[in-house]
Amino acid sequence: MSSVLMPHLLLHHHRHHHPPPPPPPPPPPSLTIPLIEPVPPIPPRTHSRPSSRQQVQPSKPMSP
Repeated sequence: MSSVLMPHLLLHHHRHHHPPPPPPPPPPPSLTIPLIEPVPPIPPRTHSRPSSRQQVQPSKPMSP
């Protein structure tokens, strides 16, 4: 019986050790970061387009 209790305790201990180290939650945030990173660069690109158009207007009158 002692032998059966020992392996059982080891299994229980192993299971308990697994829950405490929950470092898998950090990976989900990492996935969200890359998804959010490409989103911010997109808005700035759109803003850069209108700015470039406005810069072309002042350059046009300066050319003539």
